[in-house]
Amino acid sequence: EGISIFEISHPDIVVTDLQLSSLDGLELINRLRAIESKVPIIVNSAFSDPHLLLQSIALSVNDYILKPTNTNLMLQALRKSARILSYEKSLARSHKMMQTIIDEIPDPIMYIELDMRVKMMNKAAKALGGEGLTELYPKCNKISDETSGGCSNGSHPCPINDIIKTKAPSTVRHVHTDKEGKTHHIDVHAKPIFDHDGAVMAYLEIRQDISAYLDVQKQLILETKKLTHLSMHDSLTKLPN
Repeated sequence: EGISIFEISHPDIVVTDLQLSSLDGLELINRLRAIESKVPIIVNSAFSDPHLLLQSIALSVNDYILKPTNTNLMLQALRKSARILSYEKSLARSHKMMQTIIDEIPDPIMYIELDMRVKMMNKAAKALGGEGLTELYPKCNKISDETSGGCSNGSHPCPINDIIKTKAPSTVRHVHTDKEGKTHHIDVHAKPIFDHDGAVMAYLEIRQDISAYLDVQKQLILETKKLTHLSMHDSLTKLPN
């Protein structure tokens, strides 16, 4: 009955004994965790067996209060769980706001942790269509679907490797070939993100496809050469003026 109520009402905090009439308390906690892994659970039990305590810890129980219940301890446990919930909700709101902001940026953006796994990316990064998009936290080199020039095969410099050495922002140029055989020139900008102690805790990477810009630049250079030639040669004989 309690599990059914839990599934319907989605409580913020659960307080339970271990000695229940029709179900083992640890099994109850295990089943609740399977439904909602992060809900705070407080055990209020007369059992002081260390084995039960260790099992409870393994199930990520937030607090274990022995009976007879000390109301002050129970109140402290509830307040602590409430604070955790408040922090998690605040963090979720901040994460959602940040996601909304970076999704509006047309260039691919990735928040990369020290193990090279991407913890956040915008819509433009997801649109690259890499095989890693099916993973929860993919490695950054698996985000793009380019058929050549991936960082993992060593054919292109990685800006993060520069940051590891210098702790300074780095920009490198990648040349990729997509599945249609079109060449893309990509400027990869990476910046370190520091913690309070000044240590690098993550990296922010922005990719800019400058292929169209280079095409225009190349065309302008050709047009400039043509105009220069016309200004210094006779249009009929092609001889220098």
